[in-house]
Amino acid sequence: MNDCEERVFDFVKSYLLKIDPTLNLHELNINTDLAVFGIESIVIVSLIAEIEEELKINISLSSLEKFNYMISVKSICGSRENKL
Repeated sequence: MNDCEERVFDFVKSYLLKIDPTLNLHELNINTDLAVFGIESIVIVSLIAEIEEELKINISLSSLEKFNYMISVKSICGSRENKL
């Protein structure tokens, strides 16, 4: 796991537990599609905005196409416009 993936993964886990402390995150990994994991679309959009703000990275939503629009830690880090 690279630095971006590690920081974003930690942030995602923390964010998801904050909104739903009952979530079982044991199966979550950097390749997990958050939509398939059961996270609602509005939560994913809010999460991306929080990642951009808190971690100071710019995510190119159009570049998510190369990941077939799957939203995972891996695709978020692969779609950033600037480096951490």
